[in-house]
Amino acid sequence: MAGFTIEKRKIASDELRYKCIVREKANGTIIHNESKTFTQKALAERWGRKRVLLVQEGRVTEKQKTVTLSRC
Repeated sequence: MAGFTIEKRKIASDELRYKCIVREKANGTIIHNESKTFTQKALAERWGRKRVLLVQEGRVTEKQKTVTLSRC
């Protein structure tokens, strides 16, 4: 089952941002997790609802490229 939560965050310049986290769990294990940050709560909610529907329909199958950070 997929769902989303929204976290209210304050950045260094004292502005508010809204982080939407979309997760899908199966048998108590997270099988899909993604997040995105927005300037408006309404935008975060809209994105969250849209992504949950896509996850539940099984259309979210693209794997994003993993970036490894290292010291030079």
